[in-house]
Amino acid sequence: MQMPSSHIPPGMPPGMFPETQAELNKANWTLGLGIASFFCCGLLMIPALILGWPTMKSAQNPLARSRAKIGVILSLVAIGIQILFSILYLTIFVTAFSKLPLEALEKEIHRIDKDIRELPSGNSLGKDDDDDGDDD
Repeated sequence: MQMPSSHIPPGMPPGMFPETQAELNKANWTLGLGIASFFCCGLLMIPALILGWPTMKSAQNPLARSRAKIGVILSLVAIGIQILFSILYLTIFVTAFSKLPLEALEKEIHRIDKDIRELPSGNSLGKDDDDDGDDD
């Protein structure tokens, strides 16, 4: 039984179909970049999306379409994980370093409050009590 030349069975190497070979190459790159984006701190997730999204939408080869889709999904997951870790790191950073200045500020406020209370009552600016403008 002869298959039509326009049909490519899943898993068949598309060596005789140049247009599907280019699609499969793009899909393989997308899949590789999507996987690598987990190990390269997300640096490759944007190129994987840029390459994979059009390939996923326009690929005629089902193998290329599925590989591009997997690469795009992996890139989106890597972006989500990167955002979550960024929020976690910022939360830890703000929490860790915000307590130090508050404690120092509270100590300084208590010190100033103590210094104000230790000032002599009445004349705190050092002026004469009978300073009414005349020189007698």
